[in-house]
Amino acid sequence: MNKPNILLCSCNDKQALSRADQIYTIAIGDLPYERLEFFVPTWELVGGYKHYSMPNDPRWYQYQAVTKEEYRKRYLILLQKRFLNISWWLSSLESEKLYALVCFCKSSAPFCHRHSVAEYLQDHANITCL
Repeated sequence: MNKPNILLCSCNDKQALSRADQIYTIAIGDLPYERLEFFVPTWELVGGYKHYSMPNDPRWYQYQAVTKEEYRKRYLILLQKRFLNISWWLSSLESEKLYALVCFCKSSAPFCHRHSVAEYLQDHANITCL
């Protein structure tokens, strides 16, 4: 059975997005694409990591700081809890199409939840993301 083609990229990567047959957002904020809620991290995780990585920014003080490692661990647990929804969505995809999953982080960002989505899809669905 052929696997779907999934591209993980920034919402600002116009060249990559132009190749996609279907674009979905996996971001917590507003983007003009259908949102896949089962891939969206919680505000607790996003705000916690922003508090950790930008400790002098008062916008994030309301969240308990979360390290990269803790974020990754907790996000992968969250994805596992959402396994049935993710599996259902994957089964609805056509193998000849390219599906883009986008968020706000730059494509070159060294840390983004897209990396955890790629790891999860590889480990649980044997899908290698582009």
